[in-house]
Amino acid sequence: MRIVTFFLATILVALAAVIYQVKYETRSLDNRVASLQRGIAEERDVIAILRAEWSHLNRPARLERLARAHLGLRPIQGNQISTDD
Repeated sequence: MRIVTFFLATILVALAAVIYQVKYETRSLDNRVASLQRGIAEERDVIAILRAEWSHLNRPARLERLARAHLGLRPIQGNQISTDD
């Protein structure tokens, strides 16, 4: 009977150790998931800012002003369009 009791006590201690280890691995993974989720949220914010900046930089009025200032481009005149086929 003592051998069975010792065997069961040993199994109980081993299971407690395994459960303890799994608990802390789970906490570690939860912290990692939370960290990754924060990183994803930050990257989404950066992407939103970059999209807004891209839209701002690609405004037609701004591009036209830059083209006139730096490239000397002007809008097409009606007499520049050919209707010859």
